[in-house]
Amino acid sequence: MREKLEALTQLKNKKFIFKMLMSDTFKYKLAETKVYYSVLIKNILSRNKEEFKILRIDDRSDETLKQIKKIFVENSGEFYINSVEFGGTYSVLKNKSKNNPILIFNPIFDSAKQDNVEFMFLDMRYSFNVVDISSLLEEFNLSKIIVNHLIWVRDLSIVDKLISLNEEQGIKIVVAVHDFFYICPSFNLLNYKGDYCNLPNLEACNSCLNKITRLHEPPELLQYTVTANLYKANESLSAQSWRLRFSGLFDIATQIILPSQSTRELFLRAYPSYYDKSIVVKHDLQYLSQISDIANPDVSKQMCVAVMGEITYNKGLKILEELVTRSVGDDLNISFLIIGRCNSKIILDSVNTLVLDEYMLADLNSILVKHNVSLFLFLSIWPETFSFVAHEMMQTKLPILSFNLGAQGEFIRNYDNGVLVDDISAPAMYDALMCKYKNYECATSSIMTKSIACPSVSVAIATYNGARYIKEQLDSILTQTHSVDEIIIVDDCSSDETWDILSQYATNNSKIKVFRNETNLGGTKSFEKAICACYGDYIALADQDDVWLAEKIEVLLNQIGDNWLIHSDAFVVDTNLNVTQQSYTALKPNLNGNFVKYLIMNDVTGCTALFSRKLVEKSFPIPDGYYVHDHYLALMASFFNKVNYCDKPLIYYRQHSGNQIGASKLRDYASWQARSSDFVNSCNALLSTTVFKDNFDVKQALKYYEARFYGRRADLSVYLWSYKHLGLAKTMEYMVMTLFGSFGAKLIFKLTRS
Repeated sequence: MREKLEALTQLKNKKFIFKMLMSDTFKYKLAETKVYYSVLIKNILSRNKEEFKILRIDDRSDETLKQIKKIFVENSGEFYINSVEFGGTYSVLKNKSKNNPILIFNPIFDSAKQDNVEFMFLDMRYSFNVVDISSLLEEFNLSKIIVNHLIWVRDLSIVDKLISLNEEQGIKIVVAVHDFFYICPSFNLLNYKGDYCNLPNLEACNSCLNKITRLHEPPELLQYTVTANLYKANESLSAQSWRLRFSGLFDIATQIILPSQSTRELFLRAYPSYYDKSIVVKHDLQYLSQISDIANPDVSKQMCVAVMGEITYNKGLKILEELVTRSVGDDLNISFLIIGRCNSKIILDSVNTLVLDEYMLADLNSILVKHNVSLFLFLSIWPETFSFVAHEMMQTKLPILSFNLGAQGEFIRNYDNGVLVDDISAPAMYDALMCKYKNYECATSSIMTKSIACPSVSVAIATYNGARYIKEQLDSILTQTHSVDEIIIVDDCSSDETWDILSQYATNNSKIKVFRNETNLGGTKSFEKAICACYGDYIALADQDDVWLAEKIEVLLNQIGDNWLIHSDAFVVDTNLNVTQQSYTALKPNLNGNFVKYLIMNDVTGCTALFSRKLVEKSFPIPDGYYVHDHYLALMASFFNKVNYCDKPLIYYRQHSGNQIGASKLRDYASWQARSSDFVNSCNALLSTTVFKDNFDVKQALKYYEARFYGRRADLSVYLWSYKHLGLAKTMEYMVMTLFGSFGAKLIFKLTRS
């Protein structure tokens, strides 16, 4: 507060400011006045803060202004309307001024009768006041205006002014979109509950707007209430009327510039008619060269997790508070470093947090090394339009955990060391953090015990009424030439003696941990639960009824390389382990890791597979509706081109009447048709995820299976797609199945299974 009062003393026209402050306090709600002047003061503080050597020109003579104009014109200056002089957007303008003169008109300062124009070029700063933007255009011979920010202006008359300048003087208008102010008064797209709204239908938007304008609590959402009320012309504020207010501006704009593809997609959902005008132009990131790679942390020390930037509600403050609180309650050997500002009492008072407040980017590397930071959290709960902080994190090559939305999801999705969490909640982020923590603790334990450096291996098993064979399977796992570190077993409400057997094994061997579902979840969800409980660097899947060869884990570890998943061949055996087929993969096509082929077929049998934690981090959770876990893992690994195959049989793959999916399961037509239905559901499940929502091949695969399942003609594009990826023979089979209905399908089934 003292800092803000000092800023007020630097304002010109102090008597006028005081009178206006008093007037506004009565005219508007106290919250509105507080927020507006808070922004005003932050702008002043930003102007007065010298992050680098600045030559601030205070000479107000006509000659000085004349020289400024000359410099601006001769160096191809650009003119911006910008209402916020702090944060990443303003940093973009400051960086631009290092190469070209920048002239900024601030409509907020216009209403406060302050210097509302700022000139920036190289190390020069010069500010002055104009009564009207028209005089500025004339004096500087301006023909183009870039609208950079309008948020927080007292009214939207500036929009009408811009439209008038375009229509009457032919001034070219370009609009840059840096938040979602043009879409909604809640410019971070947080609804009245404080959650990301994902742009629902207009009816839901209007209901939310009605509630958000009446909010008095919680305080973190008041800024959106203020934004709505500042511009509320009447009682009929709606999403339609709000967006219509800006449509005139977009109509006259020659370009609408957005800093990321995800932002453009959201913008076009609100303004679909501006598809041709809207373009993506990413911000300049040359400054990142001052950040270098960070070496692996010292795992003998406490794990340190870093969060960067000013941590406010929309930046994930409540999420961070819960992570910190839970980590203390769970007695985790973990600390949190906030590299930036955070005013939360919970954070400041916690025994395992340190807040550094402000920092210089040039010092980031030394800070990370000093505190032994091992990973970053990016906790924004709104879809960032761009994020310099995310790019700064990625530049270090350290792992990043982030929610899967907005520009942060767009950028981190393509970052090799990034993990995206779909559910925007503290529990989901805590689970992701725990996976990293378990790996870290495992590495720490390895060093402390001076063990031989080797990857840890977990085994995940799901059981259901498997009492007859489970002992043989567990014994074969426990006698591997490369010992496994843990065996996680989830029992899906068995009604036989399975649970008693598992409990006895767990009592006798500390490596075995058993869990029992309260209700029957099915095989896929039970395996997912088991996998999530594993801490190993690598995870192997095991069925309840097979037997492993002793060298299985050792062979797969030696051959996996930098791939995320490896699978092997198997001996097909009967109930007594008599070999009936020397090679199980000989019964199936070899897909060679081809993603599109995995959409249609599968050559990865889960019980033969070993996969890395990286695959889990990139893949989980399994989307609801996906029919089987091993195919999903194979599909994800193939999507990233990270599948390998070992042609050596490494398990005895037992076939019996109780197999869920086996070597002969699909030899009846009904099961074959049911599998088509499973694939339809699985494709729909994939399209519900962020990774695959716009994937062309997944959409084609959905059409492929819908036509096959319903026995109807497919689109021509589907036949061409099939021919391209599956070849002539498979496409001819498919054409018979879809062009001749159930007769053709049954014929092909009989011919291919005979």
